Amino acid sequence: MLRRSLESLLAQTYPHWVATVYDDAPHDGAAGVVEAVGDRRIHYRKNAIRLGAARNIDQCFDPCSTRSGSFGSLLEDDNFFLPDFFRHAAEVIQVNNAKILLMNQLIYEEAQGRYIDGETTRGGWFREGSISPHELMAVALFNEGISNGGLIWKLDAGLDLRVGPSVAETGLHEICRSILIEEPFTFVAVPLVVWTSMEKTFSARAAETNAIISRGNQSIRSFILEYYQDSVFERAHRIAAVFGKRKDLAKTLAYCGFLRLALKTSRRPEVIEQYLKGTVRRLLTADPCREFLSRH
Repeated sequence: MLRRSLESLLAQTYPHWVATVYDDAPHDGAAGVVEAVGDRRIHYRKNAIRLGAARNIDQCFDPCSTRSGSFGSLLEDDNFFLPDFFRHAAEVIQVNNAKILLMNQLIYEEAQGRYIDGETTRGGWFREGSISPHELMAVALFNEGISNGGLIWKLDAGLDLRVGPSVAETGLHEICRSILIEEPFTFVAVPLVVWTSMEKTFSARAAETNAIISRGNQSIRSFILEYYQDSVFERAHRIAAVFGKRKDLAKTLAYCGFLRLALKTSRRPEVIEQYLKGTVRRLLTADPCREFLSRH
């Protein structure tokens, strides 16, 4: 998978890039893969100590860690770029003077060795063009909001998109990072990045428990609803109407403790059930995002 990701860099029609491979498991052979690819634009860096997946990915967002260039982008080994990714991104950035850009992603099923026809990770959730933080927060009530794949950010714009070491679960970083984006970003609907769907046991999220991820998502979404209040709820309500997800939105609202808003959305019996489940989750599972949210 690492080789596939690096080869997707070599295939770019826009050649002006440099890459650093951050290796957190030096005994797994990443150094040999980089050496075999043999391109001087690709550099290898072994972590001095084992960081874990979340901290290893997070260090890529350090504004001071990149070697050169005007923009940064993260390429995890379960992603790969299509050949025109950088070229198209550079054109959009130039036209829109964008500081943050998010490219849509195709979905590739690793086990079946095929793409899911017509499906993308953010297709329909965002419209093409400028997306406000309020719109991003509304989408984050349904999914992770921002994704690491396809994300490009300007390095000298004073942006710090690091979540920090207090959130140890990789599966919570994208929704946490969404909160850090406090200005509009540009969404590109054409999918020129590929996200690989695979069994959890083969991913960096293998050791993460559903209870902790569920509690973290609950915490972040509760923060969003408390901070943005009616402006996000109204946008989320419109999204739910378009996608036929009023029931899902109501269950999320109830699980986060917003029973009044949930009942305004749907009065199905499962709404009360989700409210009770959410209450139990808050009582039994420590909030993995508490320290992160206390800084925001």
